[in-house]
Amino acid sequence: MALRYTLSHHVNAPPEAVFAAMLDIEGFGAWMENFVRVERLDEGEVGPGSSWREVRNIMGREGAEVFEVRSMEANRRLELYVDGKKGTTGRGEYRYVYELEARDGGTDVQLHGEMEMGAIFNLFGRLMLPMFKKMVRKDLEALARYVERKGQA
Repeated sequence: MALRYTLSHHVNAPPEAVFAAMLDIEGFGAWMENFVRVERLDEGEVGPGSSWREVRNIMGREGAEVFEVRSMEANRRLELYVDGKKGTTGRGEYRYVYELEARDGGTDVQLHGEMEMGAIFNLFGRLMLPMFKKMVRKDLEALARYVERKGQA
């Protein structure tokens, strides 16, 4: 059974700027907290099927996850998938669906997240969900600050 959550955040920048920052893989280090490095696993323009390995410091240790773009609609929707078997933890599946909507001169970003840890680990997942949501919220806030600063430059 998947654990689901939804987070929302308003960004004082147009959807085009928010979406561009979300797809600027090489630029993640400019805004992402605890960022170590990113490695693109394919070439060309980022789109469905594109993937990368993202490494971050998590509780004092490096943790890596492989992200894949499952689908996207420019400036409106981005779906990412993480197969935990390819990452540091070696388990779980994670889905992130970002929906962007122009509002009040900026962008409302709604994130629908889903964690699937397997039957044995779902109790652990339930205990970790508040901390996980806090980390994801910090990412949304950091992305917003970055895009807003960039727009003022």
